[in-house]
Amino acid sequence: MKYFFYVAFLSVVCVFTSVAQKQKDYKMQQADALYLDYRFQEALDIYRFLLDNTPTTDSVVYSEISSKVDKATMAVRMLSAVEDVEIIDSIRVNKADFFSHYQIDENAGRVFSNKQTTNSISGLPLTGYMSQRQAKTFTTDTVNNQTDIFTSHKLFDGWTPSQALSSVINTSANENFPFMLSDGVTFYFCSDGVASLGGYDIFITRFSLAHNDFMLPENLGMPFNSPFNDYLMVIDELNEIGWFATDRYQQKDTVILYKFKATTKRSYLSAENPNALIEAAQLKKYKLYTTVTDESDTVEFVPVYNPIILKNMQFVINDSLVYTAINQFTSEDAKKSYEVGLIMQNKVKEKELELEELRYKYAQLKDVEQKKQLFAEIQNLEVECGKIRSLPNDYFKKARNTEIKNLLNKH
Repeated sequence: MKYFFYVAFLSVVCVFTSVAQKQKDYKMQQADALYLDYRFQEALDIYRFLLDNTPTTDSVVYSEISSKVDKATMAVRMLSAVEDVEIIDSIRVNKADFFSHYQIDENAGRVFSNKQTTNSISGLPLTGYMSQRQAKTFTTDTVNNQTDIFTSHKLFDGWTPSQALSSVINTSANENFPFMLSDGVTFYFCSDGVASLGGYDIFITRFSLAHNDFMLPENLGMPFNSPFNDYLMVIDELNEIGWFATDRYQQKDTVILYKFKATTKRSYLSAENPNALIEAAQLKKYKLYTTVTDESDTVEFVPVYNPIILKNMQFVINDSLVYTAINQFTSEDAKKSYEVGLIMQNKVKEKELELEELRYKYAQLKDVEQKKQLFAEIQNLEVECGKIRSLPNDYFKKARNTEIKNLLNKH
């Protein structure tokens, strides 16, 4: 009799567990649908609820939901800073050779297909870029089942061996679609890593001659990026025209190319009407470019990861002047240096935390070979941390000196 009641009890528990799991699955599907519909805050609320009700011991599921929380949080922030873009034209083309439809002037360099192979995550070609002077190339290739970006320089007697870009660009995710402006500094590429909204996103970075490496990339934000795949940003500076592609709301084998007015002065849309902001971010509605531009409604562009989001900013300029908001800077160069300093500060914190975790893991290991391998990894990370620890203060110092100089010039 006891056995019968025990079996009956287990059956009831299994039924309730099954119902609870189905409810969680439904909520996850609901949140995913809201996310793809750009209702990011609603999706985020559900993801957070699911995360709070998932035990950390279920590491795989917990990690998956945690990743979705991070992306939705990022998407909410991006939606508050949608760039006001003027579209010149758009065209739907075949995904396999979409880049061949870019009408790129020779002054902007040349985009080409690196190989006939495609990236398995999206069925897209691997592309390369050659500079306008034909002295430098960036190419994409597949290494260990992922795509990375490589570079080569022209010499008197040929080309240097192809060399992979550093881990600042090439991560454990897929990187593709390189393009560099004629300044030889500003670099665009795409990645499907942790900082993307979903699939490929377009990123921008700049090469630092002082450190002989690229700076930490920044997600280009909306409307260029979306929860879908967004590819290959190309800027023709001379003609002030830009191109990018996206497969949002498209059939499997097609993408849409957007041709837009590229200007150095960027502005963002007002968030007074949330629905209008979503439609602009989705590119379901946009402003058509005309030769007459009304500047009266444009305001200073606020980057997606602008430290304006920090509520307790305290940046000392001198003994009598402390800035508490990003818009108090009078110098654009000083403001940019401050922003880069914050980005590098976060980068240092991430690396220090990673180093701390590796040291803890090392202390727990018993296997000699595993410890030896991890020790080498720790040493490499210590060297990397040593190289970047001073960078935040360097940029903050530059911001402070530039701002003081600008203030003195004004008086």
